[in-house]
Amino acid sequence: MAEDMAFPIPSHLPRKGVPQDISSQILSRVSSASAKSLNAELASSWLGELDETILQTKTRIHERVHTDLPAFERQLASSKSFQERLQTLTTNVDGLDVAVTDPETGLIPSLLNALTQHAALAQQALDAEVAAESLEHLLRCRTAFDELEGLVVEGRLPEAVEACHPLEKELCAAPTALSKSKVLEALKHNFRALKDRIEEQLSNAYSRSIVVSSHEIIIRPSVQVRDSFNVVSLSDVLSSLSPASLSNHLTALRRDLTNHYIEHLVAQPTTLTTAPAQDPSGVPQQVLSIFPAPPESEDRTARLTNLASTFDFLAEHLFPALPPHALHFKHSLCKPLTTALLQHFLIPLLPSSLADLPPFLRLAQQAVDVEEKYIVGMLGQDARDREVLHWVEGVATHYERKRRAEILESVRAIVVREEEGERIRVEVEVEADAPKVSTPTQDVVMAEPEPAVVAEQDDSWGFDGEDEKKYEGANGDAEVDEDGWGFDDEPADVDAEPESSPEIVSSQQAEPEPEPQPPQPPSQPEPESAEDAEDPDDAWGWNDGDDETAETPLEDDPAPTNGTSEPPSTASSTDVDDDSSAWDDPWADPDTSAPSDPPASKPAPKPATRLERLAQKSKGKSQHTPQSSIDSPVTVAPPPPTPIRRQHKPEPSRPQKITVPVKPSKVTAVPVQTPLEHTKEKAREKETYAVSACAKDVADAVEAALREGREFAATSVFDALPHASSSSSQPRGSVLLLSAPYIFDLYRALFPVRFRARLEGSVEKSMLFSNDCLYLSGRAKAPVKADAGLGLESVRDKLSETADHLAVWGDSWFEDTVDRECQANAKIIEDAGGFEGTADQERFDECEAAVMRVLGQIRAVSRQLKAVLQKGKYFIALGQIVNATLLQILEEVLALPDITEVESHRLSELCRVLNAVEGLFLDDLNEPSVVVSYVPSWLKFSYLSELLEASLADISYLFDEGALVDFEVQELVKLVQALFADTHQRTNMINKFTAGHPQPR
Repeated sequence: MAEDMAFPIPSHLPRKGVPQDISSQILSRVSSASAKSLNAELASSWLGELDETILQTKTRIHERVHTDLPAFERQLASSKSFQERLQTLTTNVDGLDVAVTDPETGLIPSLLNALTQHAALAQQALDAEVAAESLEHLLRCRTAFDELEGLVVEGRLPEAVEACHPLEKELCAAPTALSKSKVLEALKHNFRALKDRIEEQLSNAYSRSIVVSSHEIIIRPSVQVRDSFNVVSLSDVLSSLSPASLSNHLTALRRDLTNHYIEHLVAQPTTLTTAPAQDPSGVPQQVLSIFPAPPESEDRTARLTNLASTFDFLAEHLFPALPPHALHFKHSLCKPLTTALLQHFLIPLLPSSLADLPPFLRLAQQAVDVEEKYIVGMLGQDARDREVLHWVEGVATHYERKRRAEILESVRAIVVREEEGERIRVEVEVEADAPKVSTPTQDVVMAEPEPAVVAEQDDSWGFDGEDEKKYEGANGDAEVDEDGWGFDDEPADVDAEPESSPEIVSSQQAEPEPEPQPPQPPSQPEPESAEDAEDPDDAWGWNDGDDETAETPLEDDPAPTNGTSEPPSTASSTDVDDDSSAWDDPWADPDTSAPSDPPASKPAPKPATRLERLAQKSKGKSQHTPQSSIDSPVTVAPPPPTPIRRQHKPEPSRPQKITVPVKPSKVTAVPVQTPLEHTKEKAREKETYAVSACAKDVADAVEAALREGREFAATSVFDALPHASSSSSQPRGSVLLLSAPYIFDLYRALFPVRFRARLEGSVEKSMLFSNDCLYLSGRAKAPVKADAGLGLESVRDKLSETADHLAVWGDSWFEDTVDRECQANAKIIEDAGGFEGTADQERFDECEAAVMRVLGQIRAVSRQLKAVLQKGKYFIALGQIVNATLLQILEEVLALPDITEVESHRLSELCRVLNAVEGLFLDDLNEPSVVVSYVPSWLKFSYLSELLEASLADISYLFDEGALVDFEVQELVKLVQALFADTHQRTNMINKFTAGHPQPR
């Protein structure tokens, strides 16, 4: 068998154990024998083994039985007994089965037949019982339905309603067998139809009993039922209506009474009559009629009288007929009546003037009486919920709130209206530093030509006061100075306070304000208007373009001036285009007031315009010291500090001017005095600035609100009315007084949103808004400063806070507008590409175009600023704009790594283009420009244009004399490295720079 397998069994697998029984052993041998090994002898051996095994088995059985024979016999007997009893039991079970299940005589079939017959009889009895009960119930329902139908036909509706209840209960309590029967369903359907008919007839009776229209109320005590001869009373009709139907009818009745009578009677003049009458069928009825009355001769107390008559009519003819479960209808009229008295009578009639309050207070007292008698007494409202009384108790506060709303609405209309160009000049006094002038000595200058210093005039800005133009103000009772900075011609009081509140040259004081919000991103200035070119000769009242200037000695002790005591400074005599002056000057005086020719003086020699000439000056020329337009703070005497105006502070640490000898190796330096030795005297000067008519109107509205609040707080009109005492914790008049700061809040919140595009697109409008905020801040402080028992205690802090907010807001708009213009100029300068490659004519043209655009931008902005700002702020704003531009150009030029000779000349030429802005800083006709005081980088920029064309010797000389202290050492090093080739002289110069600036001598 192993050879016949498909594959050999692996040797490592366990083999099957050899069977232990004989048959298995023999069969194993048989199966292991092959065909070749199987023969008769082998088979005989297997049979012999099998026989021997059988014999052995029998022997062992026999031995086992005889080992315990008694026990074997007992077990054999027991087995036989079990077989006999099993046979007997089987026989008995078969007999019992036949006795129980036999179809004819068996027990179970007989029992089932008996039970079936009993169930059939019980069902028949139950069916008969249910049928009898259903018929009996159906008979009762039918009888009740017939009775109900008879009552309806006779028109006895109240009895019919009473009969509906038991019938409805019977129908709902029908037996189960009858509940879904067709006959009962039909009966229920008929009952519902009959019930609806009853409800319809009751509703019809109600609609004929109570008729409410827009002109009359008809109440009939009884009516005849439709399609019958029976008469039913109003109380029976109301009692018989279903709760849902009655609620709907009463809701409609309340609505009609509210709309046609309660609200109408208190809102419109009417005539009311009540009288008994009869309808065409002769049924008695009560009628209340109303007719429109002429409003001209109306007595408003008649409205309350008519309202009282209406409720008296209802109380007599309607309310007694209401069933007990409908008494809430009276209480439901409380709210409409209260609302009508408040919303349609008291609140609309609340006057807007103090003079009209006494008659109104009498009306309010009558309204309180109506509430007490009818709402509380008749309609049953809780006495603690007297809304009319509570409102009248606070009538003073309600009056104030109404006036506040009216005031704010009028101010809103002022703020949102389109500006028509109305401007008002406001005059303020500011502190000025009036310099005492001493005769200057002469020193050496190294700069371009400049106008000579002339003697100061008595009025450095206003010229002759007799020629100043004035115009009538909006009210016709005050004059407004057309000169934007119209100063008095008299000397200022040196002991005056540092700053006074602004006052309109034509009118009143100012008031409170809202909170600052930053202006929008920068925008280009508005183009010039046609009228801006009226005076091509004078942007400030004189021409700037003369190249030749004369020097006039200063007086020893000039009289103090009322104008700004601006220090003399350098002024460029070139690069000022004609169109820079072609605009109206709000500060300028009439042409007739132009100054006469200056007194004759010894002409000053024209100074050298290039640093190369400095080394060639002779010893004898040390007597002539014309001022330089590019004076360094160290080498050349800088102009005296500019008088401080508001936030502006001049550069604090300017060193004294040093004397520059003509030839340092041979000539001893001559001590130099500054042209103006300032012994500062506090003086007062007047300046004007523009504000919009809107700002003035807002300020006037604040003053009017404060005045009205004080008058209201002092009135005794409420003393006559006991209920009119203020229930508020605030003192009387405080709400009106607080409307003053709210006006400023409204202005602050609304104006920038309403005119956002205008403020973003115009420097002039943005600065005008800044002026408005500062003007309103001053007007807000005025009543606080003047408050001495004037009744402003409740708003003093709020007005002060509002004034501070407005001041901050005005300053923020000022600064942000300046920043916006600085950014606009910076974008233009970026077009110059860092001023690289100016040796190429095309690149030079691009750079020149960018610089000219900046110059035009600055001039355009200056015209807009000058139209609205006062002198000091004009110089500050324009100075910041110019300074930012110059710093950017300085940074880009000084950053150039290499500058050729051609580029140096062209860069110098580009720098001198901006010298034209010096003319925009003219303080007075007879004084030089104050550009140095307001443009910190002016001297540095001016020196840059000269350094670009200077030699190493010139630069070394200027550095030794301290003229280049405005430059950082690294800036000078980079500039020299860019301008000059790498030579021994340049290296020595750089080493000198790195040693630091020389100390002043």
